[in-house]
Amino acid sequence: MMLTGLSNNSTVNNTTQYFPFTGAIAGSATDVTASTRIMMSRSGTVLNFIVRISAALAAGKTVTVTAFKNGIATTVAITLSVGPLIFSDNTHSFILVAGDEIGVQVVTTENVKFSWASDFTY
Repeated sequence: MMLTGLSNNSTVNNTTQYFPFTGAIAGSATDVTASTRIMMSRSGTVLNFIVRISAALAAGKTVTVTAFKNGIATTVAITLSVGPLIFSDNTHSFILVAGDEIGVQVVTTENVKFSWASDFTY
């Protein structure tokens, strides 16, 4: 199964924002249960995280996208830099049990719209 989400065509700029792992909403400055997380209905593993940005980053600008589990950062994270528009983390994964909540944190020093996807195996 694939989990996908995006910044709802909203530009994120010089800030930290939180988003649900799936769907499309404007981000929130705080990580809040039920508004910036989704609850998983079954156990499984999240892996093969990929992020696509809307435009190449300017020199010296960065974006870090991190998967969160129950409000805590996981090892699944991607730091984007000048170069390609698609970045992936195919090394890290994390395990979920039914009832866990997952979300995405974006920390950026650039104006960017983005989307992400990940595999979910169970």
